[in-house]
Amino acid sequence: MFLKQYPLHRSALCNACIGLLLLVIVIALLNAINEAMWRSTESTIRSLTQASGEAIANAVRRDVQSLESFKESLLGADAVVPVAAVSLMQRYAATSPFSQVAMVDEYGRGYFANGDPANINNAEDWHNFLNDAPVSRTYLDAGGQRQITMRRPLFVDGHYRGAVYGSLPLKTYAQPSAMDFFDGRGSSFMVSAWSGEYLIASPDAREQDGKTDLYTALAASPENKPERIAALRQAMNEGKSGSAVMNIQGRQTYLYYTPICPANNWDMVSIVPVEAMHQAANYVNALVAIVCLIILAGLLVMFSLTRRHRTLALKIKARHYRDFLFQTLSGSTDNVFLIYNASRRAMEYVFENLERVLGIPMRTCLENPAALFEHCVFKSGSRLREDFEATAIREARSEECRVITPATGENRWVKFAVTPTSDVGGRTYYVLSLTDITEEKAVRRLLRDSLAAAEQASKAKSSFLSAMSHDIRTPMNAIIGMTAIAERHIGDPKRVEDCLDKISVASRLLLGIINEVLDMSKIESGKLLLSNEPFNLNELVRNALDVMFQ
Repeated sequence: MFLKQYPLHRSALCNACIGLLLLVIVIALLNAINEAMWRSTESTIRSLTQASGEAIANAVRRDVQSLESFKESLLGADAVVPVAAVSLMQRYAATSPFSQVAMVDEYGRGYFANGDPANINNAEDWHNFLNDAPVSRTYLDAGGQRQITMRRPLFVDGHYRGAVYGSLPLKTYAQPSAMDFFDGRGSSFMVSAWSGEYLIASPDAREQDGKTDLYTALAASPENKPERIAALRQAMNEGKSGSAVMNIQGRQTYLYYTPICPANNWDMVSIVPVEAMHQAANYVNALVAIVCLIILAGLLVMFSLTRRHRTLALKIKARHYRDFLFQTLSGSTDNVFLIYNASRRAMEYVFENLERVLGIPMRTCLENPAALFEHCVFKSGSRLREDFEATAIREARSEECRVITPATGENRWVKFAVTPTSDVGGRTYYVLSLTDITEEKAVRRLLRDSLAAAEQASKAKSSFLSAMSHDIRTPMNAIIGMTAIAERHIGDPKRVEDCLDKISVASRLLLGIINEVLDMSKIESGKLLLSNEPFNLNELVRNALDVMFQ
């Protein structure tokens, strides 16, 4: 019921629902975009990590294969004795990636390429292998650089005759271009799953807040619970791949790990700040937000235009209804009403009966409001026209004027009333009412003439009539006064009815006085009869007071 009565509120509610639905859609879209971008970024990080890890693993396999080829060359040259292989090792060391090459016999003794003796029966780190792994555990050389050693066994006729060893710095396998990404905000490094020690890393990721291993760097942040770090360490030692969001150096960081050399428990780990991962999504979110703002602005413009259109439609509908009422009224009354916009100094509405009643064309009055006064003749000293044109009328005013009909030149008497009013916007309007009182003026003139004739005739009567003149004038004045009041309030039926009642009382009183005067002839002839009848004293007094004080 409320929405039927207030269509603008219904439109506003519909637009609000559309806006709310759009907001829900935008939020869902942004969430979907963020999730998709997060998954895409995760996939990119996994791909980069696996690519860099695969590159290191391929390089290690390539060097192992190179050492295998050198071993085959030794077998082909029948140089399976360390002494005989020294010169070949020297030539191989000069062209291979290995910084040091050695060969030992089945007893673990032999020579390096530079001729120094080699012995794998001692506890030196360079030949610390895990079971039959082709690559040793990492160790530090005399210069403090981290090294690894590769080995390939020598078999002749199915008998173990020794092994070939090659050592090289671990940093040889670094992949700088693949280990830094997201404009340097993300980095990859190879760690030992046992200790978490950084084995190969980009310069930016070599140390995390002064820590040289991953597990210590994670434990330095109180936000990382020990059980989470332990779970991560266990997963890495089990050769699993996975991801986690951890706190590193006070920032939420995405961490991805994957094994690259299970035999040596080497893992490739990538870390990227979460805010960097969201950066790409933020650009998309900003673009979506801009598009949504544009759509919202369009909706607001559409709502504004719709509201304006509906408001205009309601105004037009109201105006058409008003025009219908005014047209109906103008066809059934001789009163002419006009609405003048004092703020714009323009006539906004004119009753269609203006030309019929007063002979003034309606279009002329609409186009030039001053034309209304050009046909009106006010009494001398009247400032109604000047105050109207200066919009200086602040209270209701009315005057009688003579209107000269343009077409016939006929003179008609009009009661010209102006009532100022204002709308909610503060604009001032004048409501003009023009009432044709020509016939009324004629009636009043006839009454005055008749009264003058009656008074002249009464002078011929006896002195008694002269004495009774005051009693006759009192009710007559009441009748005239009530008639004038009724004319001024012709639109107020209650007031007119009250005046008519008082006119009726005064008329009866006047009739009684006249009858008494006429009874004088009976008094003179002695034929007057007195009657004793009951009467209402209150009504008699009230009627007498009404006549005396009107």
